[in-house]
Amino acid sequence: MNVIYNKEVLGKQSTLAFLVIAVVVVFGIMLYTTQVITQMLSGLNEAAQKIARGITGVPINNVSQDVIGSLGQSIAKIDTHNKQLADAADAIGKGNFNVPFEPRSEVDVLGTAIIRMKDNLRRFTMEIEKSKEQFREVADSA
Repeated sequence: MNVIYNKEVLGKQSTLAFLVIAVVVVFGIMLYTTQVITQMLSGLNEAAQKIARGITGVPINNVSQDVIGSLGQSIAKIDTHNKQLADAADAIGKGNFNVPFEPRSEVDVLGTAIIRMKDNLRRFTMEIEKSKEQFREVADSA
C-alpha cells in the first residue's frame, strides 16, 4: 500500500511541477509577446506623431503581417501622400501650375484644396499678366 501511495504522491508532485513549469513558460511567452507588440506600437506612435507635426519621409519599418503591419502601411501611405501634397503646394507656390497632382478621392479635402488653389492661382496670374500688358499698352500710348 505504501508503494502505491508513494507512486501517487510522486505522480502528484510531477504533475504539479509540470504545471508550474507550464505556467512559467506561458507567462514568459505572454511577457515577450506584450513587449514585442508594445515596441511595434511605440514605433508606429512615434512615426504618427512626427507626421502630425508635419514631418514627411518618416521611415516606417514593416513590422508584421497582421493588423499592426496594416496600420504601419496606412501610416506610410499617409506620409507619402503628405509629401506629395507638400511638393505640389511648393511647386504651385513657385509658379509651376503644370505640376501633376490628383486627389486621392472625391472626399480628399486637402487634395481638392490644392487643385482649387492651383486653378485660382493660375487664373489670378493670368489676370495679373493681362493687366500688366494693358498697363504697358496704356503707358506706351501715353
